[in-house]
Amino acid sequence: MLSETRRIARQRGLVNLEVCQNLAEALPFASGSLDLVTCRVAAHHFSDFSGALDEVKRVLKGGTLLLADSVGPEDCGLADWMNDIEQRRDFSHVKNRKVSEIVAMLADRRMAVRRRESTRIRLQFNSWVARTATPRPAVESLRRDFLNAAPLVRDAFEIRPAEGDVTFSWPCLVVLAVKLPTAPSSRPSPKTGARSAG
Repeated sequence: MLSETRRIARQRGLVNLEVCQNLAEALPFASGSLDLVTCRVAAHHFSDFSGALDEVKRVLKGGTLLLADSVGPEDCGLADWMNDIEQRRDFSHVKNRKVSEIVAMLADRRMAVRRRESTRIRLQFNSWVARTATPRPAVESLRRDFLNAAPLVRDAFEIRPAEGDVTFSWPCLVVLAVKLPTAPSSRPSPKTGARSAG
């Protein structure tokens, strides 16, 4: 992706663009140096999502976070099914978090949600497992789990057989949040000119 970004930048004559590869939990930018941070369908791979949000807050100078990611349903059983499926398909998957969890984590960091939309990521099973080169035994096991899923699971993820394939969808959250100003300290300011008791 970085090579493609460089190629497109050269093609378009962009000179004010730099690319770098780094951990989301350790961004190589100065504190308060960015107006905007975007993250597209990647956060479910972060080993420390909490740490990544701490870094976003640190590098923003009162700016905006635009986050889009697949999310788990609020129902714990459905969320567990989804995460189990994803981890067996892709070892780099960590967790599809619930919307309530993400919103609470943003609020804990004084990041106010200004806009929030729920959508779906529509997928086809065969191309989905091919993208991660999932081993054949795992592919067949996953296919069985999709086709034999309980009605509640089938409805939640829109699972449908389709001529040698299976179509389904994951819930997705798109959220725009802004960093709020730091709250003033509640500590009383030291008194000046006070006499000590003798």
